[in-house]
Amino acid sequence: MQTATAKLTVPMLTAAFIAARDAALAHKDDPDTGTCNRDTPVLRVPPGTREATILAAAEAAGIRASKIQWLGRVGYFIFAPSSGQASRCSRMAEAACGALKDAGLEAIMWYQMD
Repeated sequence: MQTATAKLTVPMLTAAFIAARDAALAHKDDPDTGTCNRDTPVLRVPPGTREATILAAAEAAGIRASKIQWLGRVGYFIFAPSSGQASRCSRMAEAACGALKDAGLEAIMWYQMD
């Protein structure tokens, strides 16, 4: 298992991003009730991680990633598949975040209501 302090590589991240994508898609037909939101996992990366590494892995996995500065550190929104606008969106994002954590990455959730 990788750790949050290990060097992140394109193949390792691609596998983690594919797992996150598939975990999110497992909830695509869940009920969608509640408040509209734009929840998404945030991948926190070790200092010195190249943006090109993250973006190449995201592209290879068929998802998007966007660099952010949050809580004093560089991170990336990981845009795994999402559908609906409420609780389904949250469950899909949480499943993707869980898959990233299962891959040994430092992932946290960004919750935002509309």
